[in-house]
Amino acid sequence: MAKVNFRIQDLFVDILVTTVIISAVLLELEWLNYVIIGYTFFILFFKLLVLISEQLRAITAKSRTTVPDSYYHFLYGINVVVLIIFSWYFTAFAWAGVWLLSVYAKNT
Repeated sequence: MAKVNFRIQDLFVDILVTTVIISAVLLELEWLNYVIIGYTFFILFFKLLVLISEQLRAITAKSRTTVPDSYYHFLYGINVVVLIIFSWYFTAFAWAGVWLLSVYAKNT
């Protein structure tokens, strides 16, 4: 078995977001819906800013993590699939955008 060499704290927010998304679609609590929608569009907006701003790109490049990209792909994929299954199409589309922008930013 391959040794995993990163701190789980580096994935904490992403795991928490995935957990909250799953909770939101299952529990159907109105306030949780607002949390997910607000956070989703905040992250989408931030990812777009990073692509536009050289200064922000330099700052985020310094804060790279040792977490393999496959972990992020897995969590983003869960987010998109769960949102599609529960008919949150617009939010799923936004998370797909976050995912694509993350990949693009990582490769530029």
